[in-house]
Amino acid sequence: MDWSEKLIGKNLNRQICFLSSFAMLLVVIGHSDITDDFKELFIYKWVYGFHMPLFFFVSGFLFAYTTPKEKLGSLNLGTFFKKKLKRLLVPYLFFNTLYFLIKATLISPDQMQHPVELTFDSFLYYTFVNPIGYLWFLPSLIVIFLIAVPAFKMFAASNHERPLLVMLGVWGGVFYPIMPDLFEFKRP
Repeated sequence: MDWSEKLIGKNLNRQICFLSSFAMLLVVIGHSDITDDFKELFIYKWVYGFHMPLFFFVSGFLFAYTTPKEKLGSLNLGTFFKKKLKRLLVPYLFFNTLYFLIKATLISPDQMQHPVELTFDSFLYYTFVNPIGYLWFLPSLIVIFLIAVPAFKMFAASNHERPLLVMLGVWGGVFYPIMPDLFEFKRP
């Protein structure tokens, strides 16, 4: 049974489908910029307060739903990452390349908030360091899977999930504010 049959079948989780749809609607609203002072409006601040954490929550929930603790111990990491890279990285690379080419060739630099140049260095920067537009979510999700899934697999046989979650949360909280300074990413 493939994923579409699961969604249509009796395993449909309507709350998660609603949350996913709601989160997508919030992304559209959040990126509307319908007025010059849009970022000062309540709706903008409200949407940006939680719409991306909601996406990460839904992704994590779906991972936990499709890979319960009993299956996690026997999970083949190679197969898992191959599937994740195929489902996340391939579409990301395709659309990021497409957006990069459109921005670099068809849009005037004075019309862009973040102008791009049609160079290999610029392409690498906007693919692996600062994804174009709204695509940053996909490589971020890939990195989370690369870190969290092996850690959860390692602790699946024990009852150490809670300390692991606390450790990952503290690690993220400590390093997130200093990430740009640690790696000193420079725009080409």
